[in-house]
Amino acid sequence: KIAAKQYSYDSLYIPRSITELDDQWQHIETIESPSELIKNDDILFISGPAGSGKTQYIHQIRQCADDNDLVISLSCAKTAQSSEDLLSCIFHEFERIAGIRTFYSVDNFKRLLNVKHLVLILDGMDEIATQTGTKKFVNKVEKFYASNSKNVTLIFTSRNADDANTIA
Repeated sequence: KIAAKQYSYDSLYIPRSITELDDQWQHIETIESPSELIKNDDILFISGPAGSGKTQYIHQIRQCADDNDLVISLSCAKTAQSSEDLLSCIFHEFERIAGIRTFYSVDNFKRLLNVKHLVLILDGMDEIATQTGTKKFVNKVEKFYASNSKNVTLIFTSRNADDANTIA
C-alpha cells in the first residue's frame, strides 16, 4: 500500500514572471512575483485557456496581500448583470466576506478605500454572455476607475486574450 503524500498549495506553486508590454509590444517591465504585482496601481489582464493556472495565480496574489491591501474578487458576468454601480458591487462583496452588515455604509467604505490599497479582481470576463453585456461591464469599470484610480490595482481574468482589447 502506498501512502498518498499531501502537498500544500504553496509547495505546488510554480513562480511565473509577468512581462508588461507597451502598445507596440516593447518590453516595459518584468514583475517577478505576485507581491510586486499587487503593489502596482495599474490595470492588469491575465488570460489563458482553462487549466492554465489563472485561478492558482489569483490565489497566490491573495496570499501575498498584507494588512494594507483589501482584496475583493467579483464575477464579471454577475457584475455586468447588476443594476448597481461598481462601487456598490464591491461594497456588497466586502460586506459578504467580512460578515459586517450594519457598521459600514457606502460612504464609510469609500473612506476605507482612501487608506487601503484595493486589489480588485474581475474574474471571468469571457463569461459575459453578450457584447452589450461586455460594454456595460467595461463602462461600469471605467466610471469607477476614473474617480478611484489612486491606490487601486485592477486585475481582469479571461480565457480569451482578445478581451484585453475591450479594456485597453
